[in-house]
Amino acid sequence: MKMLACVGALALLCLRSVMCQTTMAPVTPMQLNDELFFNDSFSRDVLLHHVVDRKTLYSIGMRHTLTYLTADQGHDYLMILEDFATGDIKVNTACIVQKDISATNGIIHIIDEALVPARVLLKIEEQGITIG
Repeated sequence: MKMLACVGALALLCLRSVMCQTTMAPVTPMQLNDELFFNDSFSRDVLLHHVVDRKTLYSIGMRHTLTYLTADQGHDYLMILEDFATGDIKVNTACIVQKDISATNGIIHIIDEALVPARVLLKIEEQGITIG
């Protein structure tokens, strides 16, 4: 098994030339089997699904059901969900566990799980590949 760690993902994303971006960095690595890890299309799409280009989204501006197009160019969106009882903020299914970390090219929010675009999940299922 190979691991897609948030450190590696952030290093790759920092090389991008976009000066203004929001990155959702998973705190825990995502387990990928070798077939998926070495599929450039899958790994690239998963990494870029954690980025919103040309926007610095601080938590104070995140509102329930706002959606943002991700940098993977695949028409995938991240949706902000607020838990009004606890004040927690989610991005799709992941909870933001640390927010508003300023970076030279934008902002980083640490999330508790990796995000995988729905279309990538469908391709993975079609090939009989498992992640987890």
